[in-house]
Amino acid sequence: MRSYRQAQIALALSTATEQERSWQGKVPEANDERHIPWLPFPIPEFVALTALAAAEADGPRFLEIGCGIGTKMLLAQAIFQLDVTGFDRVPEFVEQACGNGLNAVRADAATWDGYGEFDIVWFNRPLREAAAEAALETRVWELTAPGTVVMCANLEARPPSSWYLIEDDWEARRGVWQKLPVS
Repeated sequence: MRSYRQAQIALALSTATEQERSWQGKVPEANDERHIPWLPFPIPEFVALTALAAAEADGPRFLEIGCGIGTKMLLAQAIFQLDVTGFDRVPEFVEQACGNGLNAVRADAATWDGYGEFDIVWFNRPLREAAAEAALETRVWELTAPGTVVMCANLEARPPSSWYLIEDDWEARRGVWQKLPVS
C-alpha cells in the first residue's frame, strides 16, 4: 500500500506526463523567430537534475525560467517540496500553471531582474537565437546570488569557470552548477 507521500509523488508524475502530452503544439503562436516552441524536458532527467540541485542548494526557493504550463514546477514542489515560482511570456501557459495552483507570472527572461532571489534556478533553452540565448545565460550567471544552484539544459555556452561543477554533461549541453562566493 502506498503512503500518502508516495501517492502525492505518483499523482504529480502522472499529472505532469498527461499535461505535457496534451499541451504539445496547443499554442502555435508560442513559436516565433525569437523563442523556442514549448518543448518539455524529459521528466526522469529533470527529476535527476533536481535531486542533485536540491542536495546542494542552501534553501527551497526554486525558479523556472520559461515555465510553460508548470509541469516541472509541479514536480519540484511535489517530489522535493521546493517553494516554486516560474514565469513565461505566453499567457496561456501561465494561466495553466496558475490553474495547477502554482506561482507563475507573465514575464520576459531578458528583462526580468529577480534571479538573485532564488536558491535553485532551472531553464531549458527558452530562446532560439544563439546570441540571445547566450546573453540570457550570461544574465543568469551574473544576477544569481552566491550559493545559487543553476540547473539547465540545451545551453549555448558553458557557465563561468568560477562556478562549482555539480554535474556537467556537456555532450548533452546540460548540467548543474553552483555559484561560489567571489573571493
